[in-house]
Amino acid sequence: MAIEGPPTGIKLNEGLAWSHSLESEYAIARRRLVSNPLLAIGTIMGMPTCHRNSESVEFEKALPIDMRSKFTRQCPHCARNLFHPVLYQLASIERCPIHRTPLTECCPICNLKWF
Repeated sequence: MAIEGPPTGIKLNEGLAWSHSLESEYAIARRRLVSNPLLAIGTIMGMPTCHRNSESVEFEKALPIDMRSKFTRQCPHCARNLFHPVLYQLASIERCPIHRTPLTECCPICNLKWF
C-alpha cells in the first residue's frame, strides 16, 4: 500500500518554528502532527522532510544500536514544548539535563508509550 501525499491543494506545515539542532526523528514526526491537526497520521509520516539538520542525521547514523534505548524516552516537561533531542535516546542518559527529571517511556498523563 503506497502512502499518498496530502490532499490536493494542502501544503504540509513543517512546524519549523519548533525545530532545533540535534532534533530526533521522533521530534520531527511529533512537530508535524501538531502542526497539521487535520491531516491523517499516515499522510504526514509518508511525506519527505523539507527541514533536517545535517548534524542530527550524522549523529543518529553514528549512534550504535547497543547504546540506544529500546523505546522512545522523553522528558515530560520538554514534551510540552515538542522538544526531543537525539541525546534522550542514549541509554546512559537517565535524566533530562535541563529539568533534571527522569526520562520516561510513557506519558505521565495518559500512561501511553511516547509516539
